[in-house]
Amino acid sequence: RENSITADENKPKASNSGPVASQRYPTLSPDIATFTMLTNYAARMRDLSLAVDMAQRVKHFGVRADDIYITALVRAYCAVGRVSVALHITATTCKDRPSALSLLRDLGLKDGHSDEPVLDSTGVGISIRILNALLKGVLDEKGLPGMTLITRLMRDVGLQPNEETIEVLMSYLTSQEKVSP
Repeated sequence: RENSITADENKPKASNSGPVASQRYPTLSPDIATFTMLTNYAARMRDLSLAVDMAQRVKHFGVRADDIYITALVRAYCAVGRVSVALHITATTCKDRPSALSLLRDLGLKDGHSDEPVLDSTGVGISIRILNALLKGVLDEKGLPGMTLITRLMRDVGLQPNEETIEVLMSYLTSQEKVSP
């Protein structure tokens, strides 16, 4: 019996002198990649309330957004037909480009928007990812004239359409072909 251990002896004993849970396990802070994954999920599920909740948590935790997160947020708003909010979010990435803002106004950007999530997008510039996410919503809302404006916007900010741009356009054209008589 001296060398045997009973089941009760194997269990950790509660004591006031042992390490506190936070000392044993590091406190995890969410990062922008976590919020991006959840926001992309919200976009796929067309769950705007989850996307908005993620935006609020990004602000609450003081996490700085990047262009990949902004893309996910634009995608979420476009997925539910809220292109006007997606335009405002996109506008935050090109505040210092009057010609880009003018093209966004041509797409429907209006001054002031109460539904826009408040994010720290300091240092996040416009990217092809963001514009491709916006393109899907713009095509659904404005059709091919919207594509023309998006490609002008790309050119204006020095970006080139990429494979994803072509995929979004081809997907739109395929969906229109199915709808047409």
